[in-house]
Amino acid sequence: MPLPSLNPKLHEFDPALFGTLEQLRDFGAKGDRNGLLLACSDHGTAPDQISFASPDHFSILQNLGVSVPCSDETGENSLSANIEYSLSAQQTDHLIVCGHLDCTLMRNWLKQSPEAWDIDSFTDFNRKARATVEREYQDSERDTQFDLMVCEHLLFQLENLLTHECVSSRVNNQKMKLHVWVADHSARVSCFDPTDGQFHPLGQQREA
Repeated sequence: MPLPSLNPKLHEFDPALFGTLEQLRDFGAKGDRNGLLLACSDHGTAPDQISFASPDHFSILQNLGVSVPCSDETGENSLSANIEYSLSAQQTDHLIVCGHLDCTLMRNWLKQSPEAWDIDSFTDFNRKARATVEREYQDSERDTQFDLMVCEHLLFQLENLLTHECVSSRVNNQKMKLHVWVADHSARVSCFDPTDGQFHPLGQQREA
């Protein structure tokens, strides 16, 4: 089942920063470990199973909800330091931000009352996506709102990623391509297309 339509006006990304399926196929044919996959720890070992490239091609970093702080934020989230280390330790060609529709963490975020947000250690990460869903998609069914929250959260995390010099400099110099994926309950992947602001089944997005 396709993912629900997003409001394309909420996020603005330069399409030139994103990779295509053709480029990923070329990458998969190489033997180098030069891909970085950011995934949710609630996804378990499943990220190894959703790519057509060998797991040996990817370094995989996981945390709760694929939650990435902005470059000017401080706290206990260590994902930023791990990303910087990974990018400096290898010539990363492709960076994939991957969420999943089985995420129990985000289901809890959607169920929480606003009063609980202040004591939630991930409130800075969930507040923006939750507020966006409740404002922009308030007429959608609850299950649809959950799928929308997963998608919106991933796009907000990509915006956060691009505030980091180690990421922005590499993509702006065309040394690395970005991808945003959502895996469904059967590990089928939908890929974000910045040209229309929507997620499409992998293989149906734009090609180079």
